[in-house]
Amino acid sequence: MSLHPRWFFDQELALSLPGGTVIGESYYATPGPRSPLRLRVDFHPTIREREYRGLRVRILHEDKGTIDDVVLSFADHQTFQHRDQAAGSYPGLTGHGVFTDYNTAKGGPGWAGGDWTPLREAITRYSALWFPPKRSRSTVRSAVAPALQATPAKTATSPKR
Repeated sequence: MSLHPRWFFDQELALSLPGGTVIGESYYATPGPRSPLRLRVDFHPTIREREYRGLRVRILHEDKGTIDDVVLSFADHQTFQHRDQAAGSYPGLTGHGVFTDYNTAKGGPGWAGGDWTPLREAITRYSALWFPPKRSRSTVRSAVAPALQATPAKTATSPKR
């Protein structure tokens, strides 16, 4: 069974980042056409073949390579909490908070049925650190500047002896 990355990133995770596209088994986004930065999201494997425990999110620079790297685990974001509770699974038990791309129920992808909202929000917040939202000129001009108050200048005096 395949990971179905296009389906996963477009329909399930549904990130709405600028320049977002799926290439191979990875999702890429860029803050702008001339930016040297890229965001890359991949499935993060466990030590077992074809088993995944989270999403690996990286910030790449076109000249410097990887400049930041974080793994967001399914268990930490309670992605499969409902499935695991129904199966009587708990932390530390094989299969808890992970999915495989084989032996999936009903022939669907292993990640089906996960709650992707917490991970989507985490990736969106993380990307905002590196890809801050663009401010329009109207936003900049409409911001109220702090009022400046004139304070009388103190004259320098020489100490008395």
